[in-house]
Parts: sequence; structure tokens; C-alpha cells
Amino acid sequence: MKRLSIIVSLIMLILACGCDLNGSGDGKLYPVYLDGMVAFCNENGDIRLHTSYDECQLIFTETPYTSGAEAAQALGFYSGSYANGDVYYYLKRTPRRSEDKRNGAEYAMAILDSSGRVIFENEGINITWFVSQNGMLELWNELTGLSGLLNLNTGEMAVEMEYDQLWQIYDGIAKASKTVITESGTKTQESFIDMQSKTVLNVNNYAWCLPYISDGLVAVYKDNKWGYIDKTGYVVIPFVFDEAGYFVKGVAPVKVADGWTLIDKKGNVLLKERYDRIESFTCGTAIAYDGKNFGVIDTTGKTVIGFNYSSLMLTAKTINGKREYFYVGNRNGDDEETFFVFSATGEVLGKSRGYCYIFTNMQFSATDEKSGLVGVADANGGWHIEPKYTSIYQDGEYVIAVCGEYDSVDNLIDIYNLKNKRISEMSFKHVTVHDKNMIYVETDEYTGYINAKGEWVIKIPVYTTLSAGD
Repeated sequence: MKRLSIIVSLIMLILACGCDLNGSGDGKLYPVYLDGMVAFCNENGDIRLHTSYDECQLIFTETPYTSGAEAAQALGFYSGSYANGDVYYYLKRTPRRSEDKRNGAEYAMAILDSSGRVIFENEGINITWFVSQNGMLELWNELTGLSGLLNLNTGEMAVEMEYDQLWQIYDGIAKASKTVITESGTKTQESFIDMQSKTVLNVNNYAWCLPYISDGLVAVYKDNKWGYIDKTGYVVIPFVFDEAGYFVKGVAPVKVADGWTLIDKKGNVLLKERYDRIESFTCGTAIAYDGKNFGVIDTTGKTVIGFNYSSLMLTAKTINGKREYFYVGNRNGDDEETFFVFSATGEVLGKSRGYCYIFTNMQFSATDEKSGLVGVADANGGWHIEPKYTSIYQDGEYVIAVCGEYDSVDNLIDIYNLKNKRISEMSFKHVTVHDKNMIYVETDEYTGYINAKGEWVIKIPVYTTLSAGD
């Protein structure tokens, strides 16, 4: 599985001269290392920017969530199309000696856009997620332990770093928690705030609440029962439920005395049947559990995927800026390594031995029963990439196929496009898709970038890649 933190590791043996942040403004820049320090070059390999930072990580822009239920599940993170969005760079400098530390901070950081323009620069600040939402990026202060939100468009803090916890943004609102000092000591205040740090809804009068306002309502907990309030704090549905989920398109799952059912926004019970569990309706259907097996129902209670599965999960892919949903389940009685793939409406898309990684071309990774190796198959069971790899995943517009453990010194990585065509006859030691036409690669002899045709754009001999810190 691809790590959430993608560390770009191109290293060249050229001495960096000081720190000259802010790029030349002549288009998109790409990170390289000069004597262990991050620098940036254009697509021709010409150095345009020197820095005094020793680490670079990519920040991608995520498609906004469509419901509180989706935000709660964080569906679509690193969903195979993140490289199509805006890209930012997080630069970090870690002191190598204790006397290098300034103001008690363990490190310094900067955030640059793809042209090398400095958006934000500070000391002791870290990033909570390497994915931005709605133009906002959550920052965390190493010294205070508090979080805030940076507006990537302005470079200003939209929400100051004064919160103990910030939940993910949905519909321009985030749940926030912070400690305040009172006459009797300290207490935690919780509220929903907008992107100007203004309180939208105060929930301090409740013991707990779900972290997202969805479909105009949020579930809150009081006196051992759950109910729903609107953004004004008005109680829309009284406190009568043992548990409660998110409203999506007018329907929410709740637990009553004899099990889980569905209600509308007036609190009317919609189903006669009761279940041991019903998840929220992220995509018009939802996973339910009957006490023995999992299945999927729609908002009328109709069974969409039969209750024959010992495990069932919802996943998503962002395709052309729109999320598509899939269910992946293991059928009761089958080999535990056999998984079925369904569309959100219950259509069977395919079957795989081993967990399925779904690609945006509607194909998926599958494990060959005889060899135990992984390839790419379609719903009819046909192999489009032969099963000869230990793992396969999608990175932007490409399928990355790995033989061996990723980042191991002995691994080999092949790159395919979404038409299942291998773009280069070379195998690589490391691969990071920067954008559609710039893919960072390492071999035993070279590091650099190749394009969509597998041609070298920037090619650096490996013998120049030893840095002063290694």
C-alpha cells in the first residue's frame, strides 16, 4: 500500500549556496537534492531555486466531500487521481546538532506552490495531513501541540493554531475542540467553526456529538440518548435513540430498543425490519449487518447485495473529479482470501483471490490462485497485466507494479499506463508520480524524471547522488 507521506528523494552532488526561496516564476518546478539540500529544477533539468531545507514532501489537493458520512470515512484519500490536482511542496529542515535548534523548535518548514512561490514559512510547524481540502491545510505547532488551518491561496492562517483538535472540513465547516481556562480550572470547548474561525454551532451543552453536520443536521448525545439539532442549535429530532448516524439525502440510520432502523428528517421510522447495525448512506446504499452476515440495503430497505458476506467494506475512487463507490466483500463459506467487487448499486464487477485494489479504469488488482502473485484483471476474469508481482497500486495516471517489498534494495518496479501498457522496458528501484508527464524514478545507475512515454527528461548518474548527510 502506498504510504500517505510520499518523500521525493532525488539527490545530486552539487554544493547548495545558501537559501534562495521563491522560484523564478517560469512554470512548474520539480524537486531535486543538491548536496543533501532540496532544490528545484524546471522540466529541462535547469536549477531554478536553491533552499536550505533537507526534506521535501508532496501535498495534494483532495476532491471535496459530498456528505458528512463521506468525510467521516475519509473516502477518496489517495484515490488514484490526486496527481491531477494542485500540488504543493512541504519543505522541512531538521537540526543535526542540538545547537542548531532555534526557539526550542525541532525543525523549520516552508510550503511552496508548484512554481516555487513561498506560501508559508515558520519554525516548529508540522502538517497533520499531506492532503489539502477546500484550499485549506491543517498545520500543527510542535511546541504548543495546537492545530490551525492555513489558506493556501493567501498564505494566511484562516484558523489560528489554538485548537487541540480539528476534524476534516466538510461544506466549509470543521468541528473544533480547544481547552479554555475557567475559574474552576480548565475545560474543553467544542464547536463547529467556519473557515474564518467564526463559530457556526456551539455544542458545549452536549456530552458528545458526531464530528460533521450532514444534510443540515448533526447527531448530539445528551442524558444517555441521541437526537438531532440543526445549525441554529434547535432540536429537530428529540433524544430517543441509543445510537445515531449521519443524514444523507434525508435518511439516517439509528438504533432503537430492538435494533437498527432508518428514519427521515422528521424522526419517522422508515423500516419494519431491524438490523444489528446499519452504516450511513454515503452513496445511496449502505452496509447492514443482520447478526450473522453483512449485506447492502438501499434507503427503502431493499436488499442490494445479499446477506452472504463475512466482511464487507465501502471504498471509493475519484474519477475525473467525481467519486465512484465500490463494495469489496468476502463471502461466507468461501476461502478467506476470495473477494467480490460490487458497484454501489450491487452489480458484480469481478472476483479476486486476495484483496482488490480498484483502479479508475474499472479494473482491479487480483491474486492468481496458483502462484499467489498479483496482476490486473477485469470483471470477466481476464488478465490485462499478468500476475507476476507482489503488489500493484495506482498512482495518478499510472499503475505501479512491484516485485518485492516497496523501497527494498532488492525490489523492481514496472510502470503501466491505464491502458495496461508498460511505458518503459526498464524496471526501477523507486517510483513517485509527480504529474502525468513527470515521473520520478531510480535505477541502479540513474535517478531523475521520465515522461509518459518512458523517455528520460532529467537523467542523473547515481554516482552523484551521495549527499553530505549520508
